[in-house]
Amino acid sequence: GPRAKAHMVDAGVLGGAGELTDRAGGVGLKQTLHALLERITKGQAPQAFFAALCTADKPCLSVCNRSWRRGSIAYRCLVCEVDPSCAICPDCFQAGEHAGHDYRIVQAAGSCDCGDEDALSRTGFCPRHGAPLGDDGRPVYQPHL
Repeated sequence: GPRAKAHMVDAGVLGGAGELTDRAGGVGLKQTLHALLERITKGQAPQAFFAALCTADKPCLSVCNRSWRRGSIAYRCLVCEVDPSCAICPDCFQAGEHAGHDYRIVQAAGSCDCGDEDALSRTGFCPRHGAPLGDDGRPVYQPHL
């Protein structure tokens, strides 16, 4: 049968405790990453720090991109679409401002265009997607972490 191989990394070797250390037994990768995380979060709990980066006013992902298989339900808002091949997932459609709009329910494979200004007008975005606008009206992009 197949034999287990020891995994070697250019920067070092995997030690007994699962920590990456340099060949001379120096500081492990785990400790280095932990120190960097503490510096980035300024001592705040990492979960709380990263959750605070994503709010209704500052979405983390500017485009939804949720994908679905053939036969799944998606929506086309004929008022908001910029591209006639645009479709949005049910969650984004229901959370968006589409009351009174002419729309179609479609069943096709694809991915959600919510947040993509080349496919859907900004007025059709749900609160979770689309780059927020600064005071000058230009998009303010959030870092992808």
